[in-house]
Amino acid sequence: AHADLVASTAPITLTVLGIAGALESYTCWIAWGELSREAKKAGLTTRNYIMNGPDPVNVAVFLEDAIAVGGVGVAAVGISLTAATGSVVYDAMGSIGVGVLMSGVSFFIITKNRRLLGQSVPDSKAQVVDLLLNDEVVMSCQDVKAVRIRPGVSRFKAEIQFNPTILANKYIDQHPDNLPGIVASFKRALREPIRHDDLQETFPPSFPSSSYVDKQSSFGEGGVSSEDEIAHLKHVLGGAMNDALASEALRVQLHRYSRMLMLTLALEVDRLEQEIRKHHPEYHYIDIEVL
Repeated sequence: AHADLVASTAPITLTVLGIAGALESYTCWIAWGELSREAKKAGLTTRNYIMNGPDPVNVAVFLEDAIAVGGVGVAAVGISLTAATGSVVYDAMGSIGVGVLMSGVSFFIITKNRRLLGQSVPDSKAQVVDLLLNDEVVMSCQDVKAVRIRPGVSRFKAEIQFNPTILANKYIDQHPDNLPGIVASFKRALREPIRHDDLQETFPPSFPSSSYVDKQSSFGEGGVSSEDEIAHLKHVLGGAMNDALASEALRVQLHRYSRMLMLTLALEVDRLEQEIRKHHPEYHYIDIEVL
């Protein structure tokens, strides 16, 4: 009875299978073209790309379309043989054949995806390391790791030792107005005398007063005028003031220089990350640590 049913409906079934086969063949052809282009970009043959390529998405699309075309062909053969011979064995074998093809493709895709997840990316990792080492600001690149998270998305991590001289030059080039202040602070730290104007602003002529000197004089009674004691006090306090102002000025400049230098370092890290993404867009997650 089943054989008779298959035989009676065979023309309609084969027509539907023919239309489905034509549509699936077209989509399979489109998928093959895309797969070939991706394989060419990766420098691989299409067969090698299917087996070992980094992106399973295009491979899965192509295999699904291919298995659909193959399944239509197997089903058409099974139905035709059943209609011609009256034996339902061929129809059953065709159904089993389609199931085996689908199972095989599914197993292949699962295995490929599992192999790709967490896999190192040796080729592009070496290229990124070369990119970093060719940058003037990088002295060394250590503890490099590159892992594929999912198709088309990878993570890169490296510890980088930056060239302090290049960083300092970049800071000075970007902030030339700060250089005179730094130089002046170092000069003052090296005991360059305070300018007379600075001392006069700190100790105006009216300070200390004569009455204060008369009460606090350490020169003894008589023999030394108030003006002499005032000049001596200015000299002593001026020397201490010179040291204090020099140290404080140097401290302020170094604090400012350190902050701006760290900002320069942060900008350089961001620049290197942008360079990596520009040349290797598959790295969505980049972690650069400073040694």
